[in-house]
Amino acid sequence: MPPKAIGHVKMSYMAAKQIPEILQQLFCYCGCDQMHEHTSLFDCFKDDHSVECSYCLGEAIMSFKMNKKGCSIADIQKSVDLNWGPHYPFPEQFSNTI
Repeated sequence: MPPKAIGHVKMSYMAAKQIPEILQQLFCYCGCDQMHEHTSLFDCFKDDHSVECSYCLGEAIMSFKMNKKGCSIADIQKSVDLNWGPHYPFPEQFSNTI
């Protein structure tokens, strides 16, 4: 977790630490698959990449909350896809990680 992380940033990095096995199965729609060669949402939390990225933060927090409610990985992925998919910045480029 980045030093001095607060609010949504702190919450999202805590989520990545607590549910890495879930975030490793999720696609991140911020475009990091094209820009940074990330293969999952978890990759966004291996460094400071997601500190200022509302996509990464939002997807991680949503996933964490849904997991706490007992939702399946399939339900979490569906929600992430529906909420964040329409905002993917490279819709014309096929991503191998989806």
